[in-house]
Amino acid sequence: EEPPAKTLFLLIVHQLANVLPTVRSRARVEKMRPLTMSELRDLCIKFMPDADISNETLRLANGSFGRIANLKKTGGDAIYAELMECLQNPNATSADMMAIAKKIATSPELYEILLDAIAYFNLAELYPIATHAISDINRLYLEPEIGLFKIITDIKKCL
Repeated sequence: EEPPAKTLFLLIVHQLANVLPTVRSRARVEKMRPLTMSELRDLCIKFMPDADISNETLRLANGSFGRIANLKKTGGDAIYAELMECLQNPNATSADMMAIAKKIATSPELYEILLDAIAYFNLAELYPIATHAISDINRLYLEPEIGLFKIITDIKKCL
């Protein structure tokens, strides 16, 4: 059916190739770019004036103000800092890594910080393995902290 006159649909997609050709042929494409660190900082000052936003949190956001808000809401920025400290500590134990895995397991939105750590250490070969493992956690309803612990130990082994 045709929509009523003056109807506007906004379709936001990450990969235009995944949109049906019939929809693409009727669409006007507007490419968006991620926000810069400076733009993100300005938004944080305006909308989160009491929040302490580090440069590391801005970097983790990958140009998304929503990701900053989410990291602050879930405590993901602090958990990421703890994860990085643990990964870089040669004396970190399995118990330390499991404690972090349990913190990450509290919110599936935090699983992505493991991918951020993989990117930080330039462990490209580990990225597809970790994304598959995260998908398995979500799909197979495994106890998340076990799957997350395995990803953390895989990162640690590569360092």
